Formats: sequence, structure tokens, C-alpha cells
Amino acid sequence: MSDNSSGFVGVFEQRVAGLRKRLKEELDKKKSDRSKHTIKSAIADIKKYEATVKKHKKKITCPHCGHHL
Repeated sequence: MSDNSSGFVGVFEQRVAGLRKRLKEELDKKKSDRSKHTIKSAIADIKKYEATVKKHKKKITCPHCGHHL
């Protein structure tokens, strides 16, 4: 993700919630019916989006005074 993505933190949080829901639904299936590719890709995407959210939550400051918002 680029550094210009700080305005989209809410979107990334919603995406993580959706991915977690999809992952839970996939894991609720019987083991023989699960898609290994779906599980692995969902976990990788969740990690990527959570890292972006965590990075930008630390950096949110006021553009005028520089205090943390």
C-alpha cells in the first residue's frame, strides 16, 4: 500500500471484517469441502490490510498543530 492511503483506513477495516467473515464461513465447512486456496489468500490479505491499518493509525496527526488525533 502507498503512503497516500491514510484516508482509507475505514475502508481497510471494513475489508478486514469482510475477509474475516469469509474465512470463518470457509472454516465452518467440513474439512473435505474447504478450499485451501481461499483460506490462504484470505489470511494473507488480512495480514496485509491489518499492517496498513496499524501503520496509519499511529501516524494520524493534525496538519496544523501536529498533535495526535
